[in-house]
Amino acid sequence: MHILNVMLGKKAGGVEQAALDYHRALTGQGHRVTNVTRPGAWVDAKLDALGATRLSLPHVAEWDPLAAFRLRRTMARLAPDAVIAHSNRALGLCLAASRGRWPVLAVTHNYSIRRVVKADGVLCITRDLCTRVIELGVAPGRVFHIPNMVETDVPVNDPAPHRPPVIGTMGRFVEKKGFDLYIDALALMRQRGIAFRAILGGTGELAAQLHHRAIAAGLGDVLAFPGWIEDRDTFYAGLDIFCLPSRHEPFGIVAIEAFAHGVALVSTASEGPREIVDGDNGLLTPLGDAGALAEAMAGLLADDARRRAIAAAGRRSAVEDYSMAAGGRRLTAALETLLSTGGA
Repeated sequence: MHILNVMLGKKAGGVEQAALDYHRALTGQGHRVTNVTRPGAWVDAKLDALGATRLSLPHVAEWDPLAAFRLRRTMARLAPDAVIAHSNRALGLCLAASRGRWPVLAVTHNYSIRRVVKADGVLCITRDLCTRVIELGVAPGRVFHIPNMVETDVPVNDPAPHRPPVIGTMGRFVEKKGFDLYIDALALMRQRGIAFRAILGGTGELAAQLHHRAIAAGLGDVLAFPGWIEDRDTFYAGLDIFCLPSRHEPFGIVAIEAFAHGVALVSTASEGPREIVDGDNGLLTPLGDAGALAEAMAGLLADDARRRAIAAAGRRSAVEDYSMAAGGRRLTAALETLLSTGGA
């Protein structure tokens, strides 16, 4: 099959990473993929490094008629079997360009899902999102559970702990990611006399607030802020525990990245992690509870055998459930079903 993979975000983030992973997964199954991005997108260099086919679509907004016209000409020239749209902006332009001629599949990367009812098919990253999309009136035959994917051909951590042990997390510095809770949990651990070093990677609007919170909590000498993490392998290789403290997390690609690298996971029970984490491959704590996060992380630091067992189980989950090969097979099956039945 020939797939048009459309992602129009500019900055680095989970949606952008997922679109890149779709390219890898689909090409890994032998499909031809043409990627459509916006000028200057973060993902461009990543696609170029893979030798991917990439087209640039300048646009002003989701309803840009000139961009829709250009995209329609591209579709007519390439005649793809299907178009996959990542984000509402991409979906709006793809639907305007396709006009029903080429099937458009929407990927639900978050809970902003009302517009996906217009798509020919919907690819949902969690079962909860599948349920919600069907509740909007989308026929079940048009809805497919396609969890996010992760590269599993990566260095796997030496299970021996660092001295002192290292705890890390990363993401965009926005309120929903819960990095204030992470800092508070680390402060509670330090108050208990637990030795550790910690990393908080990322950038965003709350950067100054988070730096000030860490200093006020007395963590200035143990918590590093290295900025946005580009070298993921080196980052995970330096960790004993990965913490995902989100208040709201539709999936959590970083969770399965930690799995893949053999790093023990402690996460809040937000939407995505509730489906990913089963108690063997990671630990879940209540939303918004810094004390519970601290207790879970401290418990793993005190019980190295359990930490290693959780890390090993996470690695198995990554390979069996979230690898590019597994995701590529799911995508191929969904596309074949939709194209052969029309989602009836």
